[in-house]
Amino acid sequence: MLYNRQKKFFLAANVLKEAYELYQNNQILLQYLEALVSSGQTKIALDLAMKNMSTFETSSKILRYAAEAAFYEKQYDLADSLIVQVLQKEPDNSEYILFRVRILMARKEYIKVSSLLDMYARVEKSSKIYLLLRAQLQLEWNKNTVAASATLQEALNRYGNDTDVLLAGANLASSTGQKIGGFSATELAEKVLATDNINISALSILVDEYIKEKKWQKAYEKKTKIMQSGNY
Repeated sequence: MLYNRQKKFFLAANVLKEAYELYQNNQILLQYLEALVSSGQTKIALDLAMKNMSTFETSSKILRYAAEAAFYEKQYDLADSLIVQVLQKEPDNSEYILFRVRILMARKEYIKVSSLLDMYARVEKSSKIYLLLRAQLQLEWNKNTVAASATLQEALNRYGNDTDVLLAGANLASSTGQKIGGFSATELAEKVLATDNINISALSILVDEYIKEKKWQKAYEKKTKIMQSGNY
């Protein structure tokens, strides 16, 4: 539990695996699933969650972990069926509503996405995830880069140091050649790297920007860093 709270998820998963094998306790299982999903071990998490689903008939948590694992495994139909079951138990849970939006977005069911985001906005329209999903919808469905830029600018105003927001802004700035919130794609990517110097997404954006600017040496340096990380 301590490792989970410290976001040391691989360490947590190793300890919790041993604990679960010893005690087969449901609370340990939930902690173990959290660590597995958070550390990217989603295939193991999905298999384990589905195997133990019958022992958690009244719990939303195992359904949520199973849905998350299925989502990251790109089993979107399964993820959607699981999160719908969660929402039947907790229909007003905003976190679960937005997670279903992410699933529907991956399935490109934009009409449903728009409807759910409109419903969510009646209660809260300033959360980070809402703003990112709204901008994504504006880009993918409405093909409206101006509206998406405005939404991401609002996200930057509210969550200017958040990695997800900075990367979303950097990607849009890179694809349009326009500044978002007064920052270029390069500046936004560099903000990410200031706190996470091996962030692959930020490094990739910089490679693309340096190539556009014909700064070959800088592009080569960033690409080399990506290759050295082993996460390309």
